[in-house]
Amino acid sequence: MHCIDRMIYPIESARTSSLRHRRKGLGVSGLHGVFMRLKLVCDAPEAKKLNKLIFETIYRAAVLESSELARVKGGTKLSPARLPARASFSLKCGARRLFLQRLGGIRKNMVRYGLRNSLLMALMPTVSCASIASVTESFEILTSNLYSRKIMAGEHSIVYKYMMWELVDLGLRNKNLPERLLSNNGSIQLSKGDIPADVCHRYGTVWEYKMRD
Repeated sequence: MHCIDRMIYPIESARTSSLRHRRKGLGVSGLHGVFMRLKLVCDAPEAKKLNKLIFETIYRAAVLESSELARVKGGTKLSPARLPARASFSLKCGARRLFLQRLGGIRKNMVRYGLRNSLLMALMPTVSCASIASVTESFEILTSNLYSRKIMAGEHSIVYKYMMWELVDLGLRNKNLPERLLSNNGSIQLSKGDIPADVCHRYGTVWEYKMRD
């Protein structure tokens, strides 16, 4: 939380607002890669369950820490009476057995001390850092298995590493694959040839998944 206090603000009103609200934007980058390493299709029930568990864990850890900081340093100045009730309601609605035994203590601390931050999670785009780290952006599905990414730091050619590693393990990596991907806009499903159907489905692009799922 020290970054809020140590940041250089361009104008005084920005500093005042930031110190008053103390917003934090915790999120993820490379979620799609987690599913691929576990060999899960993004719209599979197992992937959806894992997705919920990941974000519930992040949220509860953030609430715990923010509540503890509020106890030590004081809560946010923005509607302190309303924040504990709102966070407590969110915890209650999404509670899982793993966290039930700790909910009582969390609610008690929030009612007494409030929260240090008015915002804890924000699933923002992570294009630049995701490209540098060679992972997928935020929680998003791949738009292509082969493409170039232009950012302020320059241009990067990207081939999805998990797909290539799996094809190498299967002995299906060949010289023609990049050209086939390029000619089919990065789609392995259109370039499949001798690639197994389950692999093609798993590495489908965002355009090849149903919007409803």
